[in-house]
Amino acid sequence: MSGEIDSTVVLTNLLPDLHSSSFANLTFWTKGDLIQFLDEAAKRIAIPMGTLATWVKAAKLGNGAVTAPGSRTVPELEAEVARLRRELAETRMERDIVKKAAAYFAQESLPNTRS
Repeated sequence: MSGEIDSTVVLTNLLPDLHSSSFANLTFWTKGDLIQFLDEAAKRIAIPMGTLATWVKAAKLGNGAVTAPGSRTVPELEAEVARLRRELAETRMERDIVKKAAAYFAQESLPNTRS
């Protein structure tokens, strides 16, 4: 599903009032009435009112799926995983070099161990 929420399903199933004749046309609602309705509906389904308002706006504009803020597509996430794996491999290699160098210099600093 990759961070997408189908606002139409939420609005249709959880907010049956949204499709009733009294709610059919948002353009005739006053701002206060709409805010009150969204506040009550948001409380009823336990989500922030801003989220519900975004879904209503998307449904009104005809956008079926709304991408959650901060979410990324699968290819973007796969690219990030590949980049992080390369970075991890490089960091491990650097760590191993430092370990070997530290062991070499520690061995060299001990008395009677120089060749």
